[in-house]
Amino acid sequence: MKALFYTSLFLFLFSSCLKEVEDYSNVVYNDDNNIIEKNEKKELIKLSSGETIVKVGDEYFYSDDIKLSEEQFLSLKNYGILFSKSTYDYDPKKASSGIPVLPESGMISYDNRISTSFGLTPYVGKFWSMARFKFNKNITPSQERAIRNAIQYIESETNVRFYDATNDPERHPQHGFIYPNIVFTASNENSSPIGRQGGNQIVNIHDFTLGIIVHEICHSLGMFHEQSRADRDKNIDINYQNIISGKEYNFNKIKHNYFMLGSFDFESIMCYNSYSFSKNGLPTMTKKDGTTFWGRDILSENDKRFLNTFYLPLIKRNDVCLQLDRRMFDQNNNLLSEREIEDIEREINTNRCDYPLR
Repeated sequence: MKALFYTSLFLFLFSSCLKEVEDYSNVVYNDDNNIIEKNEKKELIKLSSGETIVKVGDEYFYSDDIKLSEEQFLSLKNYGILFSKSTYDYDPKKASSGIPVLPESGMISYDNRISTSFGLTPYVGKFWSMARFKFNKNITPSQERAIRNAIQYIESETNVRFYDATNDPERHPQHGFIYPNIVFTASNENSSPIGRQGGNQIVNIHDFTLGIIVHEICHSLGMFHEQSRADRDKNIDINYQNIISGKEYNFNKIKHNYFMLGSFDFESIMCYNSYSFSKNGLPTMTKKDGTTFWGRDILSENDKRFLNTFYLPLIKRNDVCLQLDRRMFDQNNNLLSEREIEDIEREINTNRCDYPLR
């Protein structure tokens, strides 16, 4: 029966973010993707939709740590949502089952008994099949080791699989498009897109500790901040009187285009702590009983459930066949047996490849 869980399949990909930063010195890149430090003033902008964002140089940020693509900026401006209105109209409950998985596919389930963290609704092109990555030339050997350790940690705990595209060509040899890549870059900020956007997507890392790197990668995999949940007011209070002036927009709720099951996860690696953006040392967020909470530097069980729901542990192949790693989790973070994995692999290759795979 577990194989049936994996039959509800949908195409998707990824978008942007940066953890808390003290200054807003912007970072720009030359044609070789090398970092150039440049100080830019930040400007709060209220859009016609009512949403507030920050402009830093030529870039726009949402909630201080989500770097917006042009598509997202225009969607926020026109509709007040992060993605286009046609995407917003998508009803996940109408997702059909039994669709063969394509290389850019993941899996999706709508079991209300499962509690997951907070992230993107599974739109076409917003999640990865395998998360391709490269390193900016300014990454040092020790920084590269830290990033690889974070990647290894995520792979060991979830169904997400990464593909090292460091030595691969930049463009498709026949069609000429730039391959989608996460480009890890040493910076004076921590920031990343939300979900897969296509082309070279810069993930800035300033603090090369495990928790920070994993946090930014999770944004790239489609996860939002927990405190932005639409239902967060049932679980926490926002103490606006303690927030630094001009930082209030960091506590806006995301009301559209999200996937959310279960209650607020205080243990999530995507959850900021009670003192984020405090101007006076007093908590900006508290639980309903008035107590404070602190972020974590490892994935919570719900973080893992989100990633195990939306990703298949695909192995890189040079054909259209879909081969799964023999370490795979179900939606409850339980390891599947070899027989269960074979059943899923056979099912997702229906009308695609002869099974068993060669």
